[in-house]
Amino acid sequence: MKLRDLLWSPVKERETWALTLVRVTGNLLRWIVGLPAIIAILIAIGLAINSWYSGRPVELDTIKGVSIGMSPDQVTVAKGNPSNRTEPSIRTDGTYKSSMEYGGLLVLFEGPVETDLSVWRVCETDPSPYASYNGISKFDSEADVLKQLGKSDQEQVREDKLGKALVFYRWNMVVHLKADSTTGICIGAGGK
Repeated sequence: MKLRDLLWSPVKERETWALTLVRVTGNLLRWIVGLPAIIAILIAIGLAINSWYSGRPVELDTIKGVSIGMSPDQVTVAKGNPSNRTEPSIRTDGTYKSSMEYGGLLVLFEGPVETDLSVWRVCETDPSPYASYNGISKFDSEADVLKQLGKSDQEQVREDKLGKALVFYRWNMVVHLKADSTTGICIGAGGK
């Protein structure tokens, strides 16, 4: 049996009008039932592939409109006046650092000189349980974080030993945990 015979059965020798009617009806029925079934299968395959890819983590560079590399002036234009701001101060390595706070959003700057600072890390210090960054949101456990993002590249225990930070360089992300619950999410895993 050939593929074309499955799609449309050919005329047979000495076919009567009754057999022709049955053959054509069968052919039409095959197309009416088969074509939607094929389309449904293709749609299901497409949705499965989309679901598989859309749940995968990606490298992040923006939280709430603040991107890595923005200047303090660009952040002020994007977010307005901060609720708290630190003036640039020099580090031991000779670079400068500064920060701005917008409610639960902490923006950290660094640069080679006091007048050339840019965002190197943005942290949501009190993330909404409904906000999700690479599938991670407030109250997710360490096991949930590791299941979604994979093994962390670095683990930093806080000085008071009450929490820790999991650093994921490949996703440009830092997840802060306390009592096995996510308490903060940062982008900008590099920097100092």
